[in-house]
Order: sequence, then structure tokens, then C-alpha cells
Amino acid sequence: VSQDKKSNDAIRKPVLSVDKENEIEKRHRELAKQKEAREKQAKEEVCWKKMKILLQS
Repeated sequence: VSQDKKSNDAIRKPVLSVDKENEIEKRHRELAKQKEAREKQAKEEVCWKKMKILLQS
């Protein structure tokens, strides 16, 4: 029985570690959203520039 308890304790992560992992994952998601927004904005700017060039012709 004590052997099982030791193996279970070794498998369990400390709560602090889990919280830290959750924070890291949350930050990664935020950065991914920001990157996606920047890419979308850049594409829109390219489209507007192309449209402006076409209208000037």
C-alpha cells in the first residue's frame, strides 16, 4: 500500500506547477491571437494599397 502511495505522489504535480502551466498556455493563446490580428491587419493594408493603386490607374 505504501508503494502505491509513493507512486501516486510522484505522478501528481504540485498545484503551483499546474497554475504556472495554465498561465503559460494562456499567454501562448494571447500571443497567438495578437499575431493573427497583426497578420489580418497587414493583409487588409495590402488590399487597400492595391485598391488605391487600381483607382489611380
